[in-house]
Amino acid sequence: SSSFDYWETDYYYSEFDPNLLMDWLVSARLEPVQADLEEEKVQALAQELKERVGEAYQMDENGHILVKIHRIFFTAVQ
Repeated sequence: SSSFDYWETDYYYSEFDPNLLMDWLVSARLEPVQADLEEEKVQALAQELKERVGEAYQMDENGHILVKIHRIFFTAVQ
């Protein structure tokens, strides 16, 4: 490539409803394996992920969770 640019940034989201956040994380994490698993296994994994998300993120006094999402970007020119 004749040119390559790379940068990283963090986005902070604070308006997530905790249940929506958990649903988003579960679907994003389970999507690659869902087709290969029985529905009961998918539901068990989803429940475990929701419990772990609930333990990992603390709600503020308004019931929202502050989420930091790290993103990596790059561009390349041939």
